[in-house]
Amino acid sequence: MSSAHNEQINEVLNSHADVARQMIGCLRDPEESKDGGCSTIQSEREQRPSSINFFQKQEYFATSTSSVLKQLNRVPAHTTKEVTCKAKEGCTSIEEIPATTVISCVEPIDDPDNSEDSELEKMDLSQPQSKRHQMSIEESFKRVTSYSEAGVQHNLLVKCLLYFICMDKQPFDVVNGRGFRCFIKQLSPSFEIPTMDTLKQQLDNTYDLMVNIYRIKFGSDEVGHVALTSDVWSEMMSSRSFIGITAHFLEGGVIKSRCIVTKELEDRHTSVHISEKLEEACQQFGINKDKITCIVTDEGANMVAAANHFLGKGRHLQCFAHTLNLVIENVVNHDSVLLITNKIREIVKCFQNSVVQSDLLRSKQKASGIENPLKLILDVKTRWNSVYYMLERYIELSSIVHPILLQNPKAPLAPTATELSGAKQLLNILKPVEYVTREVSGEKYATTSKIIPLINCLRAQVMAVDETDSELVGVVKEVLLKEIDNRFGSVEECHLVALACVLDPRFKNIHFSDPKAYANAISLLRRAIKMDSSSSNTNSDSSTPTAYDFWSHHKVLVHGRHNNKRMALAGEREKDEIALYLANPVAPLQADPFQQWEDMKHIFPSLYRQAQLYLLAPATSVPAERLFFEAGATLSKTRNRLLGKRMERLLFLSDCTEEDWQL
Repeated sequence: MSSAHNEQINEVLNSHADVARQMIGCLRDPEESKDGGCSTIQSEREQRPSSINFFQKQEYFATSTSSVLKQLNRVPAHTTKEVTCKAKEGCTSIEEIPATTVISCVEPIDDPDNSEDSELEKMDLSQPQSKRHQMSIEESFKRVTSYSEAGVQHNLLVKCLLYFICMDKQPFDVVNGRGFRCFIKQLSPSFEIPTMDTLKQQLDNTYDLMVNIYRIKFGSDEVGHVALTSDVWSEMMSSRSFIGITAHFLEGGVIKSRCIVTKELEDRHTSVHISEKLEEACQQFGINKDKITCIVTDEGANMVAAANHFLGKGRHLQCFAHTLNLVIENVVNHDSVLLITNKIREIVKCFQNSVVQSDLLRSKQKASGIENPLKLILDVKTRWNSVYYMLERYIELSSIVHPILLQNPKAPLAPTATELSGAKQLLNILKPVEYVTREVSGEKYATTSKIIPLINCLRAQVMAVDETDSELVGVVKEVLLKEIDNRFGSVEECHLVALACVLDPRFKNIHFSDPKAYANAISLLRRAIKMDSSSSNTNSDSSTPTAYDFWSHHKVLVHGRHNNKRMALAGEREKDEIALYLANPVAPLQADPFQQWEDMKHIFPSLYRQAQLYLLAPATSVPAERLFFEAGATLSKTRNRLLGKRMERLLFLSDCTEEDWQL
């Protein structure tokens, strides 16, 4: 900008400042303005020309205050210092006004000749104008340094980035992607994206920190008892084997499940080698063997021997879901069943291997009003209940599939009406088994205590199936009942399952069919209570005080009261916790057994401690199976060179909660 132009701007600013001074004086003292205190404004008009040349544009001053304000506001912002003048603030001179504010409210002077005054009258002059907060130098410096390396915001964003990689199964080189870097720069321009090596180092540090946190937790009284599940998995893409171990414990009356180990097996899968890996995992996380209730594995000979070598006999529980799957395999492999399932299986393969057939199936479904077309499901030998799901989907789409098959001369033979009716009856028999499998595969509720009731109800459901109209139903029913008796006939003799059932307030002893097995379970429970009472008396001085419960007396009345009939059942053992507990009615099926025991712990303190021991054990090794599903998603084709040690850390951190990550 030229010097002549700057001088012209300064002249304009000086003239505006003179006018503003006179305006301030008039606004502060109206009487003075009436007596000629503002006469200098008129003299200014006489001494100065009525217009100025500003950026080659003629601007004329009117004779009212609003016009003066408009002239001031029309001065470009980059050439003036904006000022604010409020009559209420008592500014008597232009020097007293901050140089960073703007003229935004001035009481208008009545001028009936000027219609532009109405715009000022619309302004709310009673409210102070908002001022934009400007950060101090110190605040600005802290903001900038927080995004620098080792800054607070930088560390938080790096932790969130690592959390994103672990949870969403992303490779480390995602930070090198153009789209990702563009997204981060738009989201936080000050954040410097860490390199892959930095992220790997941060992963190792976070893993060590998390392991130490859980090591302290497992070693403290916060976690009373722990149940383990374990399984071995072979990854075919890189021809490696891994052992997975999960831990289950009570925290705040809720079952928690955590993946603790996914170690690569360098040697053969012998019982000794597997047992050594179990020992290493417990030492790494500070899990005392005395705290372990049991370990759940499949029926593999090496896994059973490793569990017995690791904890001793009597503390190993076979996976209930695996055993139930063996029952179903023997049923579906019967000749009368294979005749139907083989036909349906070939039809499903025909549709899955032909794009034309699949397109016809989708178009027919859309024409029938189905918005989201379904696909036929093919059974998988290693997937539980897959035959049931295949039959269910085929029967659902049979009215659409059969017309398509008739149009294709090379299509496989469709089932006859009799065979299709047999498939529907077979589906009704397998439905209770599918329900039982889903019911015992949970992780967040008690499942071991349900084994005996589920088997009892499953047997009753199968026996209730009508077999008079179908020979197939009679054959399948006979085979299924025989397999249930062979596989689960002695389940009540397993003390882990029997004690869990007795200590579940929803079941207690109503589902026991073997009196001898029930008597052995009660005898074992009495011995456990006696040993627990003696150890409690020894450690009574160091015991922690119980939490205050105002309603404890009410709970005693609810769970401790019993009528004459219950007293007769209890007899002289009225004070016996077991007799009194069994004399009370069972809880509803929807009730949470752990919450029930929290209400009864003041009445049955010894049984409460035993319930905490046996109810937390899972009935299946499904948690370890789910762990391998996560491992397969982590060890993808784009990450097939991922080291076993690195994958173990990724899976462990992905199973930690946001509270563990402190996000």
